[in-house]
Amino acid sequence: MVDNIDLNEPENLLSDAVCTWLSEKRIKIIISGHVDENDIVDIEKGIRPRSDIFEFERRFGAKFYDFNWLKRRLSEKNKVTSWINSKISNLSILSAIEVYKVAKDDDLIYATNEDVGLPLAALLRLGRRKRPFLLLRIENFSYGRNALYRFIHKWFMQFSVRRIDLFFCRSPKHIAILEEKYGVPRHKVILAPEPVDIAYFDKENRPDTVVDVAIPDAPFILSAGLEMRDYETLLAAVAGLPIQIIIGAGSPWSHFRFTPDEQQNTNNVTVDSFTRLQMRELYRAARLVVVPVKPTIRTCGISVILEALAMERPVIASRTQGLEGYYMEDGETGCLVPPGNSEMLRKEIVRLLSNSAEIEQLAHAGHEKVVSQFYLDKYVDTVGTAAARLLGIV
Repeated sequence: MVDNIDLNEPENLLSDAVCTWLSEKRIKIIISGHVDENDIVDIEKGIRPRSDIFEFERRFGAKFYDFNWLKRRLSEKNKVTSWINSKISNLSILSAIEVYKVAKDDDLIYATNEDVGLPLAALLRLGRRKRPFLLLRIENFSYGRNALYRFIHKWFMQFSVRRIDLFFCRSPKHIAILEEKYGVPRHKVILAPEPVDIAYFDKENRPDTVVDVAIPDAPFILSAGLEMRDYETLLAAVAGLPIQIIIGAGSPWSHFRFTPDEQQNTNNVTVDSFTRLQMRELYRAARLVVVPVKPTIRTCGISVILEALAMERPVIASRTQGLEGYYMEDGETGCLVPPGNSEMLRKEIVRLLSNSAEIEQLAHAGHEKVVSQFYLDKYVDTVGTAAARLLGIV
């Protein structure tokens, strides 16, 4: 049993001794996606933010397994096994199977996503294995395009969650779902918010060289991301406004795409994709950051919100269940508007742009919340503390 960890308590910051102890354990991280190991070179150069995965590896000696590792491992199989694997198109399920084979005698596994974590939990339960401990960061509770698939997924999740030792949730809404729908006891759930690298996203952090990105001379609105974005509503809200809008329609994870409708008035809108350095410069220069999100219980849009607030920029976001009342408080650390309501979004944009004092107040309050609660090192310490407690060191 792991006592609930209060993330605001400074004693939860891990000591060097505990980190050393953890590095002597066999800890694996499994990732539902591809990780470019060359990214660490860019991090050291200061041209991209730090990653929790690389921090776990650096501080705790954890080894990560992603789809690149999976493909290398599958290529080493014999022809029969390779043929069988080729019939399974789901890389997450394949990854869970292969990780189970190589890590079933380890001390602890941390799954960063339910896509791999739930199948692995099912395998561990079927194999009646009490070790390794399994930690899971979960966000998406509903899969499937029809009722039958969603029913099957819910049943599968109910089977799998019983083998998971600890859940990390990004918002209180997710905790409530685990408790109410899946009967997960509260002591097995930790609120671990999405983190941001506040050393990288800092308005005082300026690049050594000129970043090749066009910054408008006049004040402009910035928006970014792809996952569950509602740019149609944003375009309707800003139509005809005498201000430029820049949309960074890029994401390393999302399968969504966005192309403006030719029938919409987009004379004041620029849509493009940008590097991390370019986005940081756009945050620095933006008058206002707007994050329109479709209704969802997931925390879609949170990365852009946290990056903007870390850069001390004011934010307007959609009042979704995944974001409301936790990452932002309406009128205090940002502004929230109903999803899909272009008229209210337009009114809020116009109101804020005409009130410099409120814009700066919101930016400052949001910044203070992010740098005290949602920074990367705190998140890494939270996961490390939970791991250490499960393994009996603290």
